[in-house]
Amino acid sequence: MKDSHTTTFIVDTPDYFAAHTDNGELRFGLVGVAAIQIPADHAAAESVLASTTSDDVEAIFDAFMDDTNQPIK
Repeated sequence: MKDSHTTTFIVDTPDYFAAHTDNGELRFGLVGVAAIQIPADHAAAESVLASTTSDDVEAIFDAFMDDTNQPIK
């Protein structure tokens, strides 16, 4: 992740979150476990921005995990 801070949450639940960052990127992930940060022009950005529930964010997060098939650090 680039050095940035969360500014506004899109989804904020005890399990999953999605948020805007102060450098214009998007961050989403499993609370307290792992986060993924992507640029606003990434192919998944539209899905992150359209998220309204924990399940929405979980599906995006799981897709990233499946694509990489390795833990995110």
